[in-house]
Amino acid sequence: MEILSEEIYQIKNFISSLNSDKDSIIVVEGKKDEFALKSLGYKYNIVQFHSLCGLTNFVDFASTYKNVILLFDSD
Repeated sequence: MEILSEEIYQIKNFISSLNSDKDSIIVVEGKKDEFALKSLGYKYNIVQFHSLCGLTNFVDFASTYKNVILLFDSD
């Protein structure tokens, strides 16, 4: 699979916009997703959904942040 320079530009802009909001939390599915996001340059709050032990805990946890960004890829 070939990655185009436009795609790289879009990914860098996306990560940059995520890094501009330090009061947010990003929720990912697992450790590989967290690693990938950090590898792309994301610097702040990441949590793996399964570590929150259920939807009720997730809602309680998420309510403490200004923004909650869900990055699920269903793999």
